Amino acid sequence: MKKTILTFTIALVAWACQSQSFEKGTSVISAGVGIGGNYNASGYYSSQSPAIGISFEKGLIEDVGPGIISGGFYLGYKSLTYHYNYGYNNFFYDWKWSYTIIGLRGAYHYPLDNEKLDVYGGIMIGFNYCKFSEKTNDPTYYDYQHTYSQNSYLNTTFFAGGRYYFTENLGGFAEVGYGIAYLTIGINYKF
Repeated sequence: MKKTILTFTIALVAWACQSQSFEKGTSVISAGVGIGGNYNASGYYSSQSPAIGISFEKGLIEDVGPGIISGGFYLGYKSLTYHYNYGYNNFFYDWKWSYTIIGLRGAYHYPLDNEKLDVYGGIMIGFNYCKFSEKTNDPTYYDYQHTYSQNSYLNTTFFAGGRYYFTENLGGFAEVGYGIAYLTIGINYKF
């Protein structure tokens, strides 16, 4: 019994002494695909691109409680298209919405004493830019081609996520919050 307790204690201390996965000076680039969100299209005549997000983070401040504060940026993109052919006169109508989010992020990384796992939560201040374009071959339509900015705005959002490293530098991540999607999953590279 004493050997079991001693072995367990040594294993626990060794596990707790491992280095953290995110430290001051650590940089991480992430790329992911989003699931869910406000930007969706449905119906027979519609299509949409996948929601794509990339981000960069760098560990900036340590010793804020037990964790690390990071700063970085985020870029997300998604497009929706609606295409309609009017069979009677062979006219077509195309409408496209392109959504781009550019933001500055700050996060708090909580240490779990596990070099493979990084959990974090934070806030992003971003600009949501929406571009709308329409195109048709209908000569009676008020404008054959038109592109303009629509419903662009500043936004503040919260997010939380986790990264698991398969190797020292390469890992996968999942993040919830309001970016280009409600849930983003993908890969990340730490350097």
